[in-house]
Amino acid sequence: MNSLISLFLVALVGSALLVNKAYASKQIPETPYCSRMELIDSAQLWTEDSSGKQVKADRIVVSKSRKKLYLLSEGRLLKEYSVSFGFGYKDGAKERRGDGRTPEGLYEINLKKTQTSYYLALQVSYPNKLDLQYAAGKGLDPGSDILIHGFPSRPVDGLVPELVKNLHGYRDWTQGCIAVTNQEMSEIFDLVETKIPLEICSLSQ
Repeated sequence: MNSLISLFLVALVGSALLVNKAYASKQIPETPYCSRMELIDSAQLWTEDSSGKQVKADRIVVSKSRKKLYLLSEGRLLKEYSVSFGFGYKDGAKERRGDGRTPEGLYEINLKKTQTSYYLALQVSYPNKLDLQYAAGKGLDPGSDILIHGFPSRPVDGLVPELVKNLHGYRDWTQGCIAVTNQEMSEIFDLVETKIPLEICSLSQ
């Protein structure tokens, strides 16, 4: 009987170790463009047709290694922008509230916000199912309210609007969001609708 109990305890401990290992680091599934950034490099630039109809983006790709945001439509490149990330973005994918990291993986734009502490904002569908599972396994609060946004329109999260304008492009100043200038945000806001996919690539991609 003692040997059976011992075997059971060993199996239980082994199972717990496997669970802990699974949650030791967040495993981000590959996404179409993050795993093949050459598709962006070789993409044709979109040119307006004779009808003058405005083309909307159907995918957003954000590269942490390049510090760029790309708007794509039917595989062609509409626009690209330089961005600032969360102050802890180099530490990997966002894991918990307050870590200053920017998420990584596949999301979508689920809301366009005009009533916000920032100039304009697109709300990202963070946390996704993977983020929630990882946080639950580690006993963490995954956080929320990740945005693509412009400059703060009033002091928020310790950020002073005038100071941010001077920092942008030199330091990563957000709490985990993806930031562009107000002029760029106006353009992005106009070109993007809700429900389109958003890929956020890791530093190694």
